[in-house]
Amino acid sequence: MSAYLRLLFICAVVIAAASLTRGATCPWACSCRAAAADCAHRGLLHVPKRLPTDSHRLDLQGNNITIIFQSDFQNLKDLKTLQLSENLIHTIERDAFLELNALERLRLNNNRLGHLPEGIFLRLRHLQRLDLSRNELTAISRRTFRGLTALKSLHLDGNHLKCIDEKAFENLKSLEVLTLNNNNLTYLALEPVAISRLNTLRLTDNPVVCDCRVARLATTVRAAGILGVGARCQAPAALRGALLTELEPHELICSGPTTTTTVECSAEPRCPPPCRCTPEGTVDCREKLLSELPATIPHRATEIRLEQNEITEVGAGAFASVKRVARIDLSNNKITKLAADAFTGLVHLTSLVLYGNKIKDLPSGIFHGLSSLQLLLLNSNEITCVRKDTFRDLQNLKLLSLYDNNIRSLPNGTFDALTGIQTLHLGRNPFACDCSLRWLAAYLRKNPIETSGAKCDSPKRMSRKRIDALREENFKCKPGEESPNACGSSGACPAACACEYGARAVSVACARAALGEVPRDLPVNTDAL
Repeated sequence: MSAYLRLLFICAVVIAAASLTRGATCPWACSCRAAAADCAHRGLLHVPKRLPTDSHRLDLQGNNITIIFQSDFQNLKDLKTLQLSENLIHTIERDAFLELNALERLRLNNNRLGHLPEGIFLRLRHLQRLDLSRNELTAISRRTFRGLTALKSLHLDGNHLKCIDEKAFENLKSLEVLTLNNNNLTYLALEPVAISRLNTLRLTDNPVVCDCRVARLATTVRAAGILGVGARCQAPAALRGALLTELEPHELICSGPTTTTTVECSAEPRCPPPCRCTPEGTVDCREKLLSELPATIPHRATEIRLEQNEITEVGAGAFASVKRVARIDLSNNKITKLAADAFTGLVHLTSLVLYGNKIKDLPSGIFHGLSSLQLLLLNSNEITCVRKDTFRDLQNLKLLSLYDNNIRSLPNGTFDALTGIQTLHLGRNPFACDCSLRWLAAYLRKNPIETSGAKCDSPKRMSRKRIDALREENFKCKPGEESPNACGSSGACPAACACEYGARAVSVACARAALGEVPRDLPVNTDAL
């Protein structure tokens, strides 16, 4: 009997531990209690990892998040409220909300969204409130809100909307409140059946042209007794200032020929001015005096040419919306700063040209995931630091140029992952040929791919000698003279630890490593230790 009771006790402990463990983790920057994770106003650049899986509410408002990635909300199947307002979000990957089947409230207001991928809300069948106000949306297509059959309240105020597809709200069977205040809508040709379901429609502060194209809207609104429309005529001059809902059908006339074709809107970003775009997918922005990257780039772009401008920074997820791009040229700009996730997700990228800038540091993880890359030109910059794991995923790279930089040393194993490399340019760098660079001489003798004549700059006895012509015993250090890592505390994975590289951050695991102190040499984008 005692053995039976002991077994029951063990089972009870296991069940209790399992129930406590499920969803028990909480990111260091958040506070978690009662199925709610509060990560608001924490200065976060990304959605934290390892959020409690049993969360019903997640608050991320007031941070500096720029991109919502497909993996950000995985396993949060019980989430009912998601608060993402007051961030800097400009891109949401299409499947980012795929697993949020229980979501009821989603706030994305006060961000920088210029485009919503079609079908982004497809699985949110229980969503009742969606707030997209005060973003930079210019168009709503007929597929933007597909799947939102339970949606009751939709807020689109304060965007730059010029076009809303006639059938955009056709399948929103439960929609009661639609607010479109403060946009650039000149007319709204929505299906009467979609309008008649509403009890509130707000159109204040839009430049509405009161002609025959809005007659159907005015008639439907009056017949359904919809409240709060507030739309006033901007044109024609005779009707300027008049309330749309107070005008009779015979007053809403068109002076010239009109078309009765269905109004369709594409939410696909247009060619950014002053660039030129070709049907083949080239976005040509060369020599346009641009000081920053274009706000929007057509999603079907395969080549992006931005050379010879005044661009100074490439921010987080700068090209996240152009998944098909194969070539990016940013040469001859004034770039000093590259975000660690500037090129995240570009799995089809084969050519990346960054020469002729002022780049001093390559952040940890900057090229991770670029498995198709074949050409990487970093020459004529001011690079001093190259981390051991910088080229970790570039097994298909054929040509790498680090020519004409300020590199004094390279960590042993820097090029180990480059199994397909055919040409390497290391010339015009002030290499300190001491014992820390001994490995490079051996590597270049074994792999005769360096074609730019890389030479030693110091010590004096080694000056101007070709590295690939020297023997390993020539690379010497006096006691205590070994060159420090130029990357300092921003280096690769610490010895004795294991690093997990995500799309935007690194998790460093040092458990049971018998460490005497906390590691100092951590990747710059470490988010968990």
